[in-house]
Amino acid sequence: RGVKNIALLNEVLKKHAKIRPLPNSSVQLGFSAWKLAHAIKKADCARWRANAPLFVSASGFLIENAQLFAWNGEALALNDGASEFLADFSGTSLAGRVAQGMALLFLESKGYSYVGRFEAEWKKRAATQNKAWPKGKMKAPDFIAENAQKEWILAESKGGFPKPEGKPNIKGALNEGLSQLDGW
Repeated sequence: RGVKNIALLNEVLKKHAKIRPLPNSSVQLGFSAWKLAHAIKKADCARWRANAPLFVSASGFLIENAQLFAWNGEALALNDGASEFLADFSGTSLAGRVAQGMALLFLESKGYSYVGRFEAEWKKRAATQNKAWPKGKMKAPDFIAENAQKEWILAESKGGFPKPEGKPNIKGALNEGLSQLDGW
């Protein structure tokens, strides 16, 4: 939304366009370690149950991973060396899970409530209407969320833990996320 976002979107979609430096955001997303852990565990579930034992699983997430993050109350960051602490798939998996949790927290800050994982909701609703998964649609968004007016929004999250000397491919991740949302 807004002119800045449309301009950034156009740059992401334009071949060979540069998006650095990133525009300053006026959005501040305040959250605690507990809220992030809760959102991550909610996003982990393929089928969400209102009575899911989130307290235990969110506590487990914090016990296992709290030492990786600098919980200083300012910006979320990794502690020194944390980007290289986890091996291969473990690191990329955790980064993706954190990104999904952040996406849910962002949606909540904008007045949306989590409905569920996109594929689970699609299958549940499509089955009642005898609809098949659209041909050629291999990738789908991560989530569906809903606001007080019962309007739905689709969300796709991307995340990674860049190496201290690295320069993450932000444009590539944004482009990939947009392609997963395209057509849905």
